[in-house]
Amino acid sequence: MKLQHLPSFHLLALLLITLIFSSTSLYAQSVENTISAEEVRIVLLEKEVENLSREIEDYQNFLKELYEGKARKHESEFMIIENKIENFITTISLIGSFLVVLLTFLGKNLLVSSVETYFNKQAKNITSKKINSILTEEWIRSEVEEKVKRPIDKAVTKLEKDFKKRSGEIISDSRKALTEIEEVLEIRRAVLEKSGLDNKIGKSSPEDKLKILDFEETLEETKREEDFNADDWFWKGLAEDEREEYNEAIISYSKAIKLNPTSWRAWNNRGYTKIELEKYEEAIEDLNKAIKLDPKKSIGWSNRGVAKMEWGKLEQAISDLDEAIKLDPENSYAWSNRGVARKKIGKSEEAIIDLNEAIRLQQSNSILWSNRGGCKNDLKRFKEAIEDFDKAIELDSKVSNTWNNRGFSKNGLGMYKDAIKDLDKAIELNPKNPYPYAHRSYSYFQLGKLKQAESDSEKAIQLDQNYGRPYHVSGLINQAEGRVDAACEAWKKALELGFQEAQEKLDEFCA
Repeated sequence: MKLQHLPSFHLLALLLITLIFSSTSLYAQSVENTISAEEVRIVLLEKEVENLSREIEDYQNFLKELYEGKARKHESEFMIIENKIENFITTISLIGSFLVVLLTFLGKNLLVSSVETYFNKQAKNITSKKINSILTEEWIRSEVEEKVKRPIDKAVTKLEKDFKKRSGEIISDSRKALTEIEEVLEIRRAVLEKSGLDNKIGKSSPEDKLKILDFEETLEETKREEDFNADDWFWKGLAEDEREEYNEAIISYSKAIKLNPTSWRAWNNRGYTKIELEKYEEAIEDLNKAIKLDPKKSIGWSNRGVAKMEWGKLEQAISDLDEAIKLDPENSYAWSNRGVARKKIGKSEEAIIDLNEAIRLQQSNSILWSNRGGCKNDLKRFKEAIEDFDKAIELDSKVSNTWNNRGFSKNGLGMYKDAIKDLDKAIELNPKNPYPYAHRSYSYFQLGKLKQAESDSEKAIQLDQNYGRPYHVSGLINQAEGRVDAACEAWKKALELGFQEAQEKLDEFCA
C-alpha cells in the first residue's frame, strides 16, 4: 500500500495533538511528583511529632524519677536526722524529763510530716501543660532543685536550731544536776571525815546535822525508795538518827543490812541506835557483828563499850574501850566514854585523865567539858568544875545537864540563889529531866523554903522513881519538920537506890 501525502493542515493538527498529549503527561508526572514530596514531608512531620511525644514522655518520666530520687535522698537525710534525734532522746532520757522527750519526739514527727506533705503538694502542682513547656534537662534539674532545696534547707536549719537549743538546755540542766550531785557528794565526803558522824560516835554539830538532812532531802528528790541502794538506806537512817527518829532509823539501817549484809557501818549504827532506845542486849549483838566484820575499826569496840556501860557491865565496858583506844589513840569518843565508865566505878581521878585526852582531841565538844566538870564535882573541886561548865555553856548553851551540873557545883559552894538560877534554866531546857528538880529542892531546903523544896522533890521522884537523891532531900525536909520516922524511911529508900550519903543520916538519926 502506498503512502498518501497528508495535507499541511492535517499535519499541523497532528503535531498539535501530539504536543498536547506530551504536555499533559509531563504535567501529570509533575503533579504526581509534587504529591509524593508533600506526603514525605507529612510522614516526616508525623515522626517528628511522635519523637517529640516520646521525648516529652521521657522528660515526664525523668522528672518523676528525679522527684522520687530527690524525695528518697531527703527522706534518707531525714531518716539520719531522725535516728540522731532518737539516739539523742535515748541518751538524755537518763537525765532529762519525760516532757522534753515527748516534745522532741512530736516536733520531729511534725517536721517529717510537713516535708512529706510539701512533696505531695508539689507533685500535684506539676501539670501536663507545665511538663510540655519543659525543653531542657538543665531546666528540669534547676527547677526541681530550686523548688525542693529551699523548704528542705529551711526545715533542716530550723531542726538544727531547735536541736541545738534543746540540746543546750538539756546539757545545761544536766551540768547543773551533775554540779548539784557533786556538791552533795562533797558534803557527804566532808561529813564522813568528821569524827562525830562516820560511825555514829556521837551527836553531830548543828552545821553537820543540816548537811545530813540536806543530803536526805536531795536523795528523796532524785530517787524513789524502791530504787534505794544499801548506801542510800544508810544515809536515810543517819538523817533519821539526827532527828531522833530512832525506830525509823533502825528500819532504814535494817534495809541497808539486807541489801549489803557485809556493811559493818550499818551494823554499827543500828547497834548504836538501839543504845538510844535502851535496847542494850540487842545493841551488843549488832556491835558484835560489826566487830566481826572489821575488828580493826576502833569505833565498833567503843560503841560496844558504851552499850555494856549502859547495861551496867562497867568492867567489860572499860575493856572494850581499852581496845578501842589501842586501835585508834585519836578516838576522842573512846577516851570520853572510858572516862565516864571510870567515873561510875568511883575512879574520878582516872576519869579526869581520860577526859583531858578527849578534850585535847576535840576541844569544841561541850559534853567533854561538862563530863570533866562532873568528875571534879565528885571530888568536890567545885570551883574547877564551874570553870569547865562555863566553857561547856559557852560552846553549847542548850544542854540541860550542863546547867544542872553547874547548879550542883554552886550548891556545893553554898551559892544557893545562883544555883537556883542555873537549875531554873536546866528545867526550862528539859522539863522532864529529874536531876535539876532534885538539886533545886536542896537549894530551896538550904534557903528554908521547905514548901518549894518538897514540891521539887516530889516532881523529881515522879519523873524517876529509881533516882535516890530526891528521897534523901525528902528525908531532910521531914527531919526539919519533925517527922523523923518519915525521914528515916526516905533515907532508907535513897540508900537502896545507891545514894550513899543517906547512910550517914541513917547512922545518926535512925539507929
